[in-house]
Order: sequence, then structure tokens, then C-alpha cells
Amino acid sequence: EVILKDPAQYARCQAKIEKIAGKNYVVQNKYQQEELLFKTMKSEKLIIYIILAFILLVATFNIIGTLGMLIIEKRPDIAILNSLGANRTLIQQIFVIEGLMISFLGGITGMLIGFIVCFIQQTFHVIKLGGGEAGYIIPYYPVEMHFSDFAVVLFTILVISLLTSWLPTRNIKKIAVK
Repeated sequence: EVILKDPAQYARCQAKIEKIAGKNYVVQNKYQQEELLFKTMKSEKLIIYIILAFILLVATFNIIGTLGMLIIEKRPDIAILNSLGANRTLIQQIFVIEGLMISFLGGITGMLIGFIVCFIQQTFHVIKLGGGEAGYIIPYYPVEMHFSDFAVVLFTILVISLLTSWLPTRNIKKIAVK
């Protein structure tokens, strides 16, 4: 077993050891030794993203219903705004922004909780693999946070929130305002 201070040197060191050991020996790094485990973890990332998108899609029905009820409840207020000179596009924008704020606040809160959970796992290794006795090279579930992951989730939340907020508010144009 060879432990390097600089992980960027793994490939070069592995090639040197393979050259020294010869063809009768197999030289593998920790990722090659647990190849199936690391492939599984990479595919988990995609599956978790798909599950998140599905959960957001289901949650959109709740937001659509809430905004729809709010629009129905605020009909007199919409009429007052209209009589004060607000056109239907402005009124629609008010409800879209309210829906975006609801969705975005929930999304940011969820991302913050996710960041905290990942940070705790990275720092304290709370979740063990196989109870810690399975003999894996890494005895804990490895977590690595990337800015791009947070950006993709934030973009997904923004797109779904925008669609969710826009759907019920497009009916504002059909409300008979006198």
C-alpha cells in the first residue's frame, strides 16, 4: 500500500510501480479496487437528481393549488388594483413573483439543509459503509460537494418554480374585472 501526499501523482506513481513489478502483478489504486462501489456512487448522483426533480414536480401541484386559491380569494383586491390603473399583466406579475418567492425560499432552505448534511458527513463521517466492518478501503460514505451541483439544482428549482407560478396566474386574464 502506497500513500501519497499529492493525490495528483496517483497515475504517475501507479505507472512506475507497474513497471517495477512487471506483468505478473496487478497494480490498482483505491478507485480501481472498489470500481463497482464508485460506479454505483456516480450513478446514485443522477438517480438522486431525477428523484429530486420528481419531488419538485409533485410539489408544484401544491403551489399551483395555493396560488389558484389565492387568486380566487383576492378577486376583490384584483378589481381594486385594476380600477387604480394596474393592468392585468402587472397583476399577473405580482402573483408570479409571489409564487417564485414561495418556491425559491423553499428551494434555498432545502439546499442549505443539504449543504449542512453533506458538510457533517464530510467532516464527521456519520454514515458508515457496511456498518464499518465490511472491509472497504473507505469505511464511510464519501460525499463531495461541487458548486456545479448546487447550480444545477438551483436552476431546476427556478425553472419549475417559474412554470408553477405562471400556470395559475395566466387565468387572471380571464377574471372579469369591472
